[in-house]
Amino acid sequence: MKRTLSFTFKLQVAYGVNTTYYTLKSLPLLKKILPSSLYGALKLKRLCFIIYIIYSILAIFLSKIIYYLLFLYLPLRAYHTDLGATFLHIFFLLSLIGALINTNVFDLNMTNYYAINNFRLDAKEYIIISFVHGLVRMALGYLFLFAIFGYLYGLNAFYIIVIILGLISLKVMAAYFKLCYEEKINGKITAFLVLVFLSMAYLLPLRGYVMPNLIPLFFYVLLIISVYPFIMKLFNYRNYHLYAKRKLAKFKNGLDTNKGLNKILSERNISEDLTITSDQKGFAYLNDLFIKRHKKLLYQASKRQCIFILVLFGFVIALCVYLKEDLGELRAMILTYLPYFVFIMYSLNRGGEFCKCLFMNCDHSLLSYAFFKKPENLLKLFKLRLLELVKVNLYPALCISVGLSLLLVLCKDMHFLDHFIIYLTLISLSIFFSIHHLTLYYLLEPYNLEGIKSAGFIVISLFTYAICVFFMFLRYSNLVFGILISLFCILYCLFAYYLVYRFGPKTFKLKR
Repeated sequence: MKRTLSFTFKLQVAYGVNTTYYTLKSLPLLKKILPSSLYGALKLKRLCFIIYIIYSILAIFLSKIIYYLLFLYLPLRAYHTDLGATFLHIFFLLSLIGALINTNVFDLNMTNYYAINNFRLDAKEYIIISFVHGLVRMALGYLFLFAIFGYLYGLNAFYIIVIILGLISLKVMAAYFKLCYEEKINGKITAFLVLVFLSMAYLLPLRGYVMPNLIPLFFYVLLIISVYPFIMKLFNYRNYHLYAKRKLAKFKNGLDTNKGLNKILSERNISEDLTITSDQKGFAYLNDLFIKRHKKLLYQASKRQCIFILVLFGFVIALCVYLKEDLGELRAMILTYLPYFVFIMYSLNRGGEFCKCLFMNCDHSLLSYAFFKKPENLLKLFKLRLLELVKVNLYPALCISVGLSLLLVLCKDMHFLDHFIIYLTLISLSIFFSIHHLTLYYLLEPYNLEGIKSAGFIVISLFTYAICVFFMFLRYSNLVFGILISLFCILYCLFAYYLVYRFGPKTFKLKR
């Protein structure tokens, strides 16, 4: 066990340091300064090691802060119930959701692949060490979170310790069931439970119903008392080797064939119907055939989003009709929290998957031809793809707009302008994020055949994410916000067209 622990740490550090160096080398200002020969430079490795350690530590705490801001702090501002009880009510139900959808004994990544397949580490020891490492990271993150914000909700040291130990116990139990019964777990039942817990977490406080503090704490204590048999079962599980082999079988040549770009190549996502044709000509013919062959891949997720959105709004509308109370406060929330939907539309946007699909199944071959990179041809195909991507992203935007509009009607808000601004804003945001993703794809071309993104693309994506989170804290007049977003979208489209035409032929190229 000691040898496995030591080797696991060294492997993760080595992989992290090399990844950090690769990221630095990919930055536009540094890629020409840092040659590949510097991979063996001791001083540079020390610098990369420091950066990797800082990043690893920050990742533990920042992820919990973002989780707190998005799922706890912002919703709590809308309630008039006791803050402490409401916080524990929401947090407990969200922890149940996390146990259902965010618990893995063994994550698929390159370090795991190298450790078990290449270096032949003992699968049982390696998986247990990795799992315990994940639990420690989670515990430290929540300890930091509660130490900073716990006093706001009346959480003393005893409550914090019980909650953290209860979360660890819940993760251990969930990990055991995932390990032994993963293939038997029904996805539809899981989705139904997630929807139920989510509704209980956020809708019950609107009615003033929250669990007393003792109920979540009682369940956490019960979990702590009951976890010991599950710990022993995890340690005594005999089929870790087969489990790891089954998981790592999804890798091919060191790449995860069920994730990232390689998933895009999956034959089940591409139509093999030889009768598919098009009456278009030139690049329009090429684009039309591509869309028809990949229709399932491009539109399936969008359809699922629409179904989830419509079911969620239907549930909320039914609840509002059942309660039969004054909905003036709900109307005020809809009209006040419109900037919140900047982040929501960013999260729903399918631009990333669309661009991956374009690269792996089309552009990585066409980029070898000079005619494909001529400015007029590049812009022509850019327009065709943008129209299709806008169409993919428009369906969820329209579903949310219709849902909000129906809620306003239920609130007896028949002002045409309020409804119009909602449609205008959400459609503009959908178009903006569509062109934003496609423009970054053409200007940075972040992928290679291994699916690695460029550092510049990652930095801009993180910056975009931060801006979207920032908008969640802004409050604007609906009219002003809708007009500003629409104008910005129009200007951004014109600017993006110019950038793609001017720089696309130079930047849109294969990365070896």
